[in-house]
Amino acid sequence: MITTAELSLLHGYLSGNLSEADFTGLQKLLRENGEARAMLRTLSTVDTRLSELGAEGAIFRPMEPAGKGAPTRGAWGKTSLWRTWLPAAAGLVVGLFSASMLFAFVSTGTGKIVSLLQEGFEEGNPPMVSGMPKTPGVWSGDFSRVGGAQQGASPKTGKKMFQFLRADYEGKPPQFSYSGDLYRIIDLRGYEAELRDGKTMVTVEASFLGVPVQGPAEYSFNLGVNALDSLPTGDFLSDKRRISDIVSKNSEDGSDAFIPASAQRTYKQAPNSAGWEKARVELRIPPGSKFLLLSLRVHDTRAGREGRKVYGDSAREFPGHFVDDIQVCLICNVPLR
Repeated sequence: MITTAELSLLHGYLSGNLSEADFTGLQKLLRENGEARAMLRTLSTVDTRLSELGAEGAIFRPMEPAGKGAPTRGAWGKTSLWRTWLPAAAGLVVGLFSASMLFAFVSTGTGKIVSLLQEGFEEGNPPMVSGMPKTPGVWSGDFSRVGGAQQGASPKTGKKMFQFLRADYEGKPPQFSYSGDLYRIIDLRGYEAELRDGKTMVTVEASFLGVPVQGPAEYSFNLGVNALDSLPTGDFLSDKRRISDIVSKNSEDGSDAFIPASAQRTYKQAPNSAGWEKARVELRIPPGSKFLLLSLRVHDTRAGREGRKVYGDSAREFPGHFVDDIQVCLICNVPLR
């Protein structure tokens, strides 16, 4: 089984965020681990297919590094160095499995891509501020607003963007809280045929932006997706048990061993951050899943570390944290190996 650290190396290669030391680790991993080579082949074909659709004028866009030009998060700081190593990495990958194998999934036409959601907050009702939603198709979470450019920040696309304001919602009893949340439930009923073999992945992309911060303040963004067999209750422990239950159920009926039902990634905001940063998570959906729960979150990480003894019994406020350009797709018939 591929570890979290090894999977991070694969994602780093695809998104252009490998350090020199990580590149050395990637070389070793791909030489010695057949499962890692297979996983990289799968992830590469998904990105490639999304790129092809974008070139054809479709609505999908591939993952892109933060800002323009060379990657910024976790990069080596010098464009020339990155460009020197990138061909070597590409050569390593092609040497481990041929280009015909790499693109077989796309060229044979066995895959299907379904757009489940595109959200730029340009139209429709603003997100509710009542905590986790109880029905599919609506945004809800903590105190927030949708608006245009402000504080030197402009929407990623269109004229509007979502802004996190506070780490609590209407009707929540006053208490210490340091995470601002935005949720949406996506209904998967009607996609039973695509999900029954466990070969369907969901990809979730969103762009985050935090205005530059001063002093000891620390913030991070989190993007997550959960597969559930019934609507979430809003009770964290109860929903977490049900995520475990759906994994256990699929393991017992002879499916491909462990199928994770939850995925998330956290990105630390750089103190001098001034541009949009794209986040992405992927999850292979267990058979029997009926709903996806999306979660987008901003953390006051310093408050989370120091706790209520320092900050008191109040919800934290966020000085300028935004999200825009959210896209959710199903990638069907993705090979398991």
